[in-house]
Amino acid sequence: MDPQPFPIDAAGRVPFKGSLAVLESGFISYPRCIPTSLLQGGESKSLLQDMKTSMSAREVEEDGQYSLGDTFFLPATVPPRCGLEALAKSLFDFHTKDAEGFDPERSGAEWWTQVIDTRDDIGVHFDRDYGMEEYGLNIHPHVASVTYLTDIGGPTIVTPHVSGPEAGADFSGSQPNLFLSYPEVCKHMAFDGRFLHAAPGDLIPEKSKGFRYTFLVNIWLNHCPINSDLLPDEHLKNMKWKPAPDQAPSLNFDSPVSPAEIKLGAGKGEASAKTLEMKFILDDYRARLKIPFGVAAIKEAVAGKGSICELKFEGEDQLLIERGAEVVEGEEEEFSDEDEEDEESSDDDEDVSLGSEDTDSGAEKPKKKKKKQKI
Repeated sequence: MDPQPFPIDAAGRVPFKGSLAVLESGFISYPRCIPTSLLQGGESKSLLQDMKTSMSAREVEEDGQYSLGDTFFLPATVPPRCGLEALAKSLFDFHTKDAEGFDPERSGAEWWTQVIDTRDDIGVHFDRDYGMEEYGLNIHPHVASVTYLTDIGGPTIVTPHVSGPEAGADFSGSQPNLFLSYPEVCKHMAFDGRFLHAAPGDLIPEKSKGFRYTFLVNIWLNHCPINSDLLPDEHLKNMKWKPAPDQAPSLNFDSPVSPAEIKLGAGKGEASAKTLEMKFILDDYRARLKIPFGVAAIKEAVAGKGSICELKFEGEDQLLIERGAEVVEGEEEEFSDEDEEDEESSDDDEDVSLGSEDTDSGAEKPKKKKKKQKI
C-alpha cells in the first residue's frame, strides 16, 4: 500500500514546525559529547561489545555481506530498552528540542553501528529512505550524525550536495566546499541529512591502526523509514550494556566547535593535475566524486587544524559529482573488479581512485573487506 500522501517542502524535506540547529549551519560538532567515564572500565567493554553485536545483527546474508541498508529504528514514543537505544534517544531529544508540531508516533531515531578496520572505506552515498524509491521519491532524514568512540580511522567527509526529491533524477553537480571530521574519542558530529558523504580510507593518518568504532543516528520527523525496525528481541537479549533509566549517560552539548576554514586553489584550475576520486554506484548509475586536490595536498592542508575542517575550493577548482552511464544488469560486480585491477596495476600518481562503492540500496562496499556498509 502506498504510504503517501505526505507533503515535501521546498528544501525536499518532510515538513515540521520550529527549527533544528544543525539545519541552520549545515554541519556542527561537539567534541566532548560522550562522557569519558562511559569509555572506561567494565561499562566501556559492554558498550563496545554491544556495538559489535548490533553490527553483526545485520549480517544475515549467506555470502557474509550485511543486508543492504539494514538499520534499526526507535520511535520517539518507545522507551529505550538498552544502552545503545538510550544513546539514540538522547541524541534525538537534543536535536529536536526546538522542533515543534511533529507527530511522535511517526518520528524517531534510526540507528546502527560501524566497527571496521582502518583499511576500509565507507563509500559515497546519500542517507535516504530507500523503501520510498518505488514511489518515485527521495526522502532524507532531517539530521544525520556520527558519534566516534575511538580516534582510529579515516575522516567522515561531507559536501552540501543534495539529490533533489525525485528518485532517479540526475544528481550531478559541483560544490565549492567539503567538510572533514576526523575520529576523536567522545566526539559527536551532525549535518543536514540530505548531504552527500563518505569516509575515504586514503585520508587515514599514517599511524592510525585498529578498528574504527562509530555510532550512527539519523533523526526523522513525521516520517519513519519503511525498512527500518526496532532491534529484534533475539538480538536485544544479547546486549550487555543496559543502564537503568535514571543511569543513562548524560551527554554534553555545551561546547560546539566550528570547523577550521582552509582555502585551497588559486582559482585557475592548477589543482586538476592531482585529484582524489571516489567511484560509486547510485540509483543504478555509475558515478564519481572528484576532489580537485590529491591525498598529500589535503593531508598537508588539514595538518594541525584540529579534527574538524572545512575545505573551501576557490575559483575553477571545484568538487565535482558526476553521474555516468547506467549499470546494465549483471555488470555491477564487473565494474567493481575492474576498478580493483586498475588500483593494483596503476603507478600513476596523477589520479587517486578509491574503487567502486556500491551504494544503490543505502549501503556501501569498503575497498578491501567487501562487506556492504552504511555510514
